[in-house]
Amino acid sequence: MTLEWVEASQETHVNQQFFKSGPAYNRALLDLYAVAAMSADQFEHIARCNLFFTWNENLERFEGGMRKHECTYEHEVSSPVYAEFDMILDKHRMKYRDRSIKQLDGAIRGEIDGFSWLIFDRLSKEPVLANGDRNSREELMRSMPISGSMEGTWLGEFTRVDTEGTILEKFPTKIVASICRM
Repeated sequence: MTLEWVEASQETHVNQQFFKSGPAYNRALLDLYAVAAMSADQFEHIARCNLFFTWNENLERFEGGMRKHECTYEHEVSSPVYAEFDMILDKHRMKYRDRSIKQLDGAIRGEIDGFSWLIFDRLSKEPVLANGDRNSREELMRSMPISGSMEGTWLGEFTRVDTEGTILEKFPTKIVASICRM
């Protein structure tokens, strides 16, 4: 991902890079430095799937996600579909939801988190950059507050609910976000 501040809209734009090998939610976790060492031709930028964040002064948090109905793609079984991604980020908590919708009938094709939001609480009080670099922390937070705020270990509970709000299953989840300088 690359981040860009757009003064005119007062938004942080997150340009997502996807593996050219295609989406795979069951892909083994890749080492941060191994991914950083990959060449640009191993990734694909799909502009319509970028993320956009704004600062909500009243609630002291970042809010954003994908533009509605823009991130469309062909799925081999459910084609065509569009992706939805929303995120809320404050200094203590991260909430997000991610799903794909069949365009032909509006049915949900896939969800990472059910109808509800995944909620993660920050574990560390003072996150440390992945390679131990503390010199750029102030600059990181000034120029890229969303990325800097995401850094840390987040614990939560995955809860899948049905359309009536009945809890179908629960299990613990953990996300570790670290930023390294290359």
